[in-house]
Amino acid sequence: MPRLDGQELIRRLRAWRPDLPVVVMTGFPPPDGAGALQSGTAPLRLLTKPIALGLLVATLWAVAGRG
Repeated sequence: MPRLDGQELIRRLRAWRPDLPVVVMTGFPPPDGAGALQSGTAPLRLLTKPIALGLLVATLWAVAGRG
């Protein structure tokens, strides 16, 4: 994203809706992992590219509270 990094996007979204579940897909994960991106207590999962389709689907179901 040219003007906004993922961490700032998560912060802004969670300021608007603190319970928003987030799935982050990145080719360059932060050194501290998902903890570096977490703000609040809502679910957050960090997936590193390349991502197997099955893992992506399972993660989306889990974060949505259906898996």
